[in-house]
Amino acid sequence: MHHSKPSQLHCLSQGLSGLTEGTKFHSERLEWLAQAQNQYQATSPDWLFSHIKLRLTLLELYQDYFPYQWQHSTKSTEVVSLESHTERELEFFDLLDEFRFPCERACEEFYDSLVVYAIKPDWTELSWDELDCLLHCYLALTDEFCWEQLVKVYQLEGSDLQRSASVKKVTAERLKNECDKLNSPLRYLAEAFNLIEYNSDNVWIDSNDMDPFNCEWCHENIEHLTQEYETAKVAVEHFNALNDWLSTNPERIKALVRVWNAAANDPDNPYQQLELPLVTTINSTDFVRGERLREFRETRRHYEQLVYG
Repeated sequence: MHHSKPSQLHCLSQGLSGLTEGTKFHSERLEWLAQAQNQYQATSPDWLFSHIKLRLTLLELYQDYFPYQWQHSTKSTEVVSLESHTERELEFFDLLDEFRFPCERACEEFYDSLVVYAIKPDWTELSWDELDCLLHCYLALTDEFCWEQLVKVYQLEGSDLQRSASVKKVTAERLKNECDKLNSPLRYLAEAFNLIEYNSDNVWIDSNDMDPFNCEWCHENIEHLTQEYETAKVAVEHFNALNDWLSTNPERIKALVRVWNAAANDPDNPYQQLELPLVTTINSTDFVRGERLREFRETRRHYEQLVYG
């Protein structure tokens, strides 16, 4: 006997019904959603299938990662709008936020991907007076005007403070090597500067509110983001430890400058132009407004290509 192939609607109806343990979600409701998709200007005949498949994936992930909470949940799986998450989906996000990594949702608006925002402040939105001591040091080492500000604000005039080496003579590798020799919180200096520059290769640090990182909902990404979040928390702790160490005793800024100067390249080095600078010279005002961030990243990529091929 010939059996006709079940429709997508039938498969989805059966799958979702079984997954949610008997909730009243049947073909009639899916057909209603199929009609509703027209008003949202769906561009593909498979749009409905992809949309419901994603919702199934979220519920499957909930079951896999939090089976106890799933078993005892009273939150509804009913889809009342294509533009919003279900109560059960929002509960899953809350559990991820509590036990895995930040997954807060400011609203119930439906997102088809996992969105990652940086866990560090967006310093480009702050003025000089609002920045931490470590940010002042970073800017002072890369901008002549900020150097004068640093000396004035932390009352370092007339002290034995060394004049900082040009940023063009300092490489990321040399700075890291100098930091590795230290036992004080200054050993976190290179790591902290990478954090400031959005150059840590960690999505929880390098993302920002204007350009968040998006990825697919799946086990692999949840595991990866969990590991990355633990690494990012340590990096932020190191940043805060160094910042507090400097803030409580600004005289320690002198030691920071000495480490920086030790990482300067030999000016007679014929291969100096192929070294990878730690940073480019960024005007503090432009940095605060975020106007040079794109240029900064492009410059780093250019040098990385020169050095590493």
